[in-house]
Amino acid sequence: MRGPCPALRTIFYRLGRFASMPVALVVVFDGPSCPSVKRGKNVVHRERIFISQMKELIQAFGFHVHDAPGEAEAELAAMNRAGAIDAVLTDDSDVLVFGAHTVIRNPNVKQDQDNVRVYTTHSVASCFGAALDRDGLVLVAILSGGDYAPGLPKCGAVIAQGLARYGLGKSLVAACELVGPRREDALQAWRLLLQGCLRDDLDGHLDRRHPSLAASIPNDFPNADIVRLYTHPCTSLMLTGNTYAFDIHPPQLDLRSLVQLCEKRFGWDLEEILWKCKHYVWPAVALHLAVETINPDWKDVLQVSITH
Repeated sequence: MRGPCPALRTIFYRLGRFASMPVALVVVFDGPSCPSVKRGKNVVHRERIFISQMKELIQAFGFHVHDAPGEAEAELAAMNRAGAIDAVLTDDSDVLVFGAHTVIRNPNVKQDQDNVRVYTTHSVASCFGAALDRDGLVLVAILSGGDYAPGLPKCGAVIAQGLARYGLGKSLVAACELVGPRREDALQAWRLLLQGCLRDDLDGHLDRRHPSLAASIPNDFPNADIVRLYTHPCTSLMLTGNTYAFDIHPPQLDLRSLVQLCEKRFGWDLEEILWKCKHYVWPAVALHLAVETINPDWKDVLQVSITH
């Protein structure tokens, strides 16, 4: 029998896969201060009842649930910087712009199997230069487009990366930290610098000169409030200043709750529940028993966080 909620069923399969790995998972959800508009379009949030069902399933697998005050990606980055989690598993590259140190690209299980791509601030700097630090990544998002704005027309990521080597990321962020007329004056100076870099490319950081792009920069570009959404996102640390407290411990599967949820949410009978458990739950049980036997304190577990 196929259950009435295929999306929730897919989450069950993914959680089962994670449960069979030596990881402590923290699943972070968007909060009430999450932006309602991105790229000029209203953000469609999942229904509360579906979120509630997701949370009870996550907790039945023994994983942590955490509600962010704003965007989950920004919260994940703050948690990663604070050392509460070791890595962030996501498809959204904005988590690097928010300041995450270590990001695991969400793999396609059928194509990638057990192979994953890991991005760190160190590896990014090694590949693209020290200028592509967090300020440089903010510049790339502002110029080539991100979640909050479409960017500068005809300015792709390659051009934006070259402009970051001119130090335009640091000067942009510094300008947006100012207030009132000082901010406007600093942004005007920054636009002139941006135009000069595009038009002349004196240090050869770009693929070629871009005079037409330089001439097309609007007088109100960029929006300082958009820049500050990246540099000062709403997070638990920003609101309270407290550190995150997620104890590293092996997930304790609640088998009784899992069986009840499989019956209630998916409509599976006992035979199908046993078959699903064989493939998605028993490997996790075996792993946790082995880990507890070898290392009862689970000191070396990897803490990973994902977002929904």
